Amino acid sequence: GRLHASSEDPGKLTLKLGASFFASHARDWVVDYKLNAPSPDILVVPGGNSAWARQHPEAALWLRETATRAPLVMSVCTGAIILADLGLLDGLEATTWHGALDRLQAAAPTAAVRSDVRFTDNGHIVTTAGISAGIDGALHVVARLHGADLARRTARYMDYDYWLGGAREA
Repeated sequence: GRLHASSEDPGKLTLKLGASFFASHARDWVVDYKLNAPSPDILVVPGGNSAWARQHPEAALWLRETATRAPLVMSVCTGAIILADLGLLDGLEATTWHGALDRLQAAAPTAAVRSDVRFTDNGHIVTTAGISAGIDGALHVVARLHGADLARRTARYMDYDYWLGGAREA
């Protein structure tokens, strides 16, 4: 497996807390809707700027089209609001960071927004609560695709002792 990161410009991408990685594929958002990266098996939509879809309509169109074709879509934190803005959470269960649950419900009025879970799985779309819940969601995806034993071994390898399988402690 390979990880492909895409951006409006290729090169170094700096994340919110300063970590960085390199985007290997550039996208010309205005000229065409083709991405130079292969179609993803798993499309991950991170949080951070939940207004992103409204700020980048051409890119949002690409994201919506790609999400409908990808076998599995997973949002982390407020990435669920991006999916909601694209109409992808209508009628589904969803969750997000606890401080944005109301915004998620407003963006997806027909969604069943859950405050009591760390992730939801609707078959095609997995949403996770805050950032650390993204680990839980990712381990859930590993369990779903490759079995619970591999998910447990992965959690152990990471020294992640808090994997609860989806429950959110009060």
